[in-house]
Amino acid sequence: MVAPGHGLGYEHGFTHQVVDLVRAIHDGEEPTPSFAQALDVQHVLEAVETSARGERAWVEVRSGAVALAH
Repeated sequence: MVAPGHGLGYEHGFTHQVVDLVRAIHDGEEPTPSFAQALDVQHVLEAVETSARGERAWVEVRSGAVALAH
């Protein structure tokens, strides 16, 4: 059954995430995105929330972020 408001196949994305994680662990590889990359995203979202609560000004993203490959 498809959840209201979601297209057919929405739930399959979560299944693929689990398969990718388990496969990386099995193969001894670093899962992607890595924890460090996810933490970087959280730092950006925190800066967005801080900006939205204030004067909607630019907010510096916490240092220690890792560079994303691309």
